[in-house]
Amino acid sequence: MRKYQLELDEEQAKIIQRALDLYMRVGTGQIEHPVCDALTRAMFDVSTDQFCAARDELAIVSEKLTGYSSNASRCIGSPDLPNEFKRACDIHDVIRHRIAWDRNPEGGIGVSFLGPFHWGEGDLPKIKKVEN
Repeated sequence: MRKYQLELDEEQAKIIQRALDLYMRVGTGQIEHPVCDALTRAMFDVSTDQFCAARDELAIVSEKLTGYSSNASRCIGSPDLPNEFKRACDIHDVIRHRIAWDRNPEGGIGVSFLGPFHWGEGDLPKIKKVEN
């Protein structure tokens, strides 16, 4: 299999991490929450009422597309979840883990400091801090 190396700054790595989080959550059927979170980050100028109405409509669409009610979804370890979503989770976790330790070398409490779980088929990606 071909291998690629990509050099990113921390902000770029965080953007990829957030994009992968959105992608894997949509793949598990969690549509309205990550989409609304992404919209909040994008800071669209909408009122709270508009935002809540959009979120509620996304929940209806999500249920129609996935069959899961709001706050329900497939888990990342589900055997029927396609491997690409599991691999997206793996890449996300590897990036999140590296950023957490680089920002706080003494460690901390939280899932970011745990070693990445390995959900998908294939090797975990490798990431290292590049010295300037």
